[in-house]
Amino acid sequence: MNIDQSIESLEAEIARLRRQQEQEKAMVEMLPIRFNDNLNAFRRYIPAIYEQFENYQPVRPFRLYCNENGIPNLLWLDDKVSLYGKDPYQEASAQIELVMQRSVIESTRYSNDQDFFNQIHVQYLNKMGELIEEMEGKLTRMKGVPATMPLVMMFGVGLGYQLGYLYERCAIKNLFIFEPDLDLFYASLFTFDWAPLLSFLNEEEMGLHFFIGHDEDTLINDMLDAVHKKGAFWVSNQFAFWHYPSDTIFSLIARVSKEFYLLK
Repeated sequence: MNIDQSIESLEAEIARLRRQQEQEKAMVEMLPIRFNDNLNAFRRYIPAIYEQFENYQPVRPFRLYCNENGIPNLLWLDDKVSLYGKDPYQEASAQIELVMQRSVIESTRYSNDQDFFNQIHVQYLNKMGELIEEMEGKLTRMKGVPATMPLVMMFGVGLGYQLGYLYERCAIKNLFIFEPDLDLFYASLFTFDWAPLLSFLNEEEMGLHFFIGHDEDTLINDMLDAVHKKGAFWVSNQFAFWHYPSDTIFSLIARVSKEFYLLK
């Protein structure tokens, strides 16, 4: 064994642990400040979220920690499993890159209807359908996600890091966020800067809709209600993706997919 190499390796590890300790100290100081800023922003823009999480107590115990990079991560204390790997920002960025490249845009297509009562909306829908059929043979189908979208559905918010990368790449008129795990959304109030995002979306008149909780029936009904209030035409072009894998997330995706025809 090379003693010099062993000493250098040990010194490097001590230096890394020292940097991590310094970063965790700074993180601990910043977390409650960010939490308060976020709660105040939700109280202004979405009071229901503020009221739900102002005095929230997590059900599943977790600890927020960071590596020497200083990025907060979450460790579930019951099974000692972290939500992300060593670099949560890199994971979130890579995920959004794949989402932008590989997502399939779901479009609503209407067949020609008989206009029994001389209704103008039926006439225009029929004309639009004819135009789409005519242009399909002339235009190349778009690949990936365009710079703007009327509706995106995201299943799982995690610690929120993917949101910044998502909005950097796409102007989303309405983002539907489904998060069945209240503990995770609560944790995101400490880790992600919701306050500037909410301010930006308000200035740009872009919608952000939260569907938080365990009960699928309630989430589905809330989603349908939100769409009909905004206008069902928003679902004409949309795509969806999940942020983190879980049986609950996949069950919710299947339920939304099954009942999505109710939005049309």
